[in-house]
Amino acid sequence: DNEPSGHEGGGSGGYLEHIFKYAAQELFGLHVNEIKYKPLKNKDFQEVTLEKDGEVLLQFALAYGFRNIQNLVQKLKRGRCAYHYVEVMACPSGNLAHRVSCRK
Repeated sequence: DNEPSGHEGGGSGGYLEHIFKYAAQELFGLHVNEIKYKPLKNKDFQEVTLEKDGEVLLQFALAYGFRNIQNLVQKLKRGRCAYHYVEVMACPSGNLAHRVSCRK
């Protein structure tokens, strides 16, 4: 069953992990089993990178909470953001109170 599901990096049930794995397979022919999240300023601002032979192929981030979103927007405005995909949610920890999941 390849139906999208949430990811371990946040509590929201977001799609970062699914999109990362799909992009790695479709764009580079690489199967990703496990994704390692690298916390940046805090647990609500993390990044995921796909590398091959020392070259960065994909760089994704998740930014939860207004402070982290503001930091991300400032990076974008300054042209200092190299992410291919960013998952953004206003609530810290990705809105645990209003978790949504896909069901058949």
